[in-house]
Amino acid sequence: MIENIVFDYGGVLVQYDFVAFFGKLLGSRERGQWFMDHVLPEEVGAAMDRELHPFDYYIRQQQERWPEYADTLSYFAGHYTDVFTVETPGIRDLIQLLKDRGFHVYGLSNWSSKLSEVKEIYSVFGLISDELVSKDVHLLKPDPAIYQAFLDKFHLKADTCLFLDDKKENIEGCRQVGMQGIRFDREHPEETICEIKKLLGLDE
Repeated sequence: MIENIVFDYGGVLVQYDFVAFFGKLLGSRERGQWFMDHVLPEEVGAAMDRELHPFDYYIRQQQERWPEYADTLSYFAGHYTDVFTVETPGIRDLIQLLKDRGFHVYGLSNWSSKLSEVKEIYSVFGLISDELVSKDVHLLKPDPAIYQAFLDKFHLKADTCLFLDDKKENIEGCRQVGMQGIRFDREHPEETICEIKKLLGLDE
């Protein structure tokens, strides 16, 4: 029986667009995509979220590798919250409904310490009762170890948890430890919200 609803953050609670952010700085969306592919690729973002070193360590590291983009990287570090565009439509009402119906609401996210800056802007994070974030345990989804760390931290049974994440591989990761999961469709959040309500019997 599902008693605990576990939310990913980026792409579920709030939306983001790194390509648009860098595209605006560099003159086109195509250049923004090139920047993300080469200067700030996925593996660098993952290292930032694992946070074996402070966020600025990885910025300096990339500035040394790409000195021609040193200013762009500094601007990114100083205007990090500009990457985040909007609270996901309908998500606040869903969380409040879940809490009103007696479900426990948690967060489980890959994120660096920069999360604190985003929380200052988006109050929806205040609806989350408690959380486990990658920066605190130096583990990343979809590694099953981070889901197990989450379960252990809050003394939860896996089969009582429903995990919501916008990435398919992260849903597959949660299932490896026995949690249920639904992939959250960033493009059509209302459809996923309806799916969640139906699964939990909240659409009546």
